[in-house]
Amino acid sequence: NREKKAVEELIELLNAIMHRDKLSTLEEFADVIITMLQLLKKYDLKIDSLDNWIEYKVSRTEKRLKDNE
Repeated sequence: NREKKAVEELIELLNAIMHRDKLSTLEEFADVIITMLQLLKKYDLKIDSLDNWIEYKVSRTEKRLKDNE
């Protein structure tokens, strides 16, 4: 199923990152993004909603970093 495949792809990405293998990391990022997009579609989640969450979380992180300066 798609969820199991997503977990497998995430593990492969983590392994590539841990081994500092730039080429494999890039390849695994692509696999993870593709799998996540498939899950968005499966759950009928809109990319706009994802964009909103990303904007919110980036903004929140930037605010926290600024507050800690």
